[in-house]
Amino acid sequence: MTGQFAGFLVLSITAHPAIIPDGPVWREIAGSFSGVGLLVHDFIGRSVQEHEIRMLALSLGFSTALKWVFLQYVCWACQIEFICGVGVSVWREFNPIEVSESGVYSGRLCCAYG
Repeated sequence: MTGQFAGFLVLSITAHPAIIPDGPVWREIAGSFSGVGLLVHDFIGRSVQEHEIRMLALSLGFSTALKWVFLQYVCWACQIEFICGVGVSVWREFNPIEVSESGVYSGRLCCAYG
């Protein structure tokens, strides 16, 4: 069985944008961290360019957030097959991190996101 995700996790964003493009689903999160999650259905199953991610983040007001990350991943039989992360940590951008080697992804993304 395959599972896929493409979307943003944003730490401490305070304002819901006035306009969200058709498709993405906005959810406030108050469990493991305080912020929002944004599922982007249009990005699932395709290769997303970094400029598309950063333009969408900017249009949604994420530039005011201390930290945000865009994650895209594919799981097969409960194993992560591919993961890509792009984002900002303490207003410092980090470039796309793409990993398809099992067991290597978590450390790289955690170090980048802080």
